[in-house]
Amino acid sequence: MYTNPTGTMIVVIVEHFLNDEGIRYFPGWIETARNVISGYEGFHRIDRLEDVENVSRCVLMLQFRELSLLKVWAKSEAHNELVAELDPFVVQKRQSKVYSVSS
Repeated sequence: MYTNPTGTMIVVIVEHFLNDEGIRYFPGWIETARNVISGYEGFHRIDRLEDVENVSRCVLMLQFRELSLLKVWAKSEAHNELVAELDPFVVQKRQSKVYSVSS
């Protein structure tokens, strides 16, 4: 995992609650998200986290170099448009938690 000079990385865990069609759509959506976010400063990676006991969960891990750069992404029109792609499949509001990981 990349760490910035201060030795930390920002990690966001997001769970999207989607219907069956959305669950099938999610892996491709992650690839689209990767392509969109990769142009943002401070972006490190995005991965799907698969729950080994419940594969239908739609959880992702997003890593940014700094909290301020994550906030730029989160407030962007590109972010809003990307999240809106999931709207037809949402059954419950998504949940997210931001962590700072020290090396």
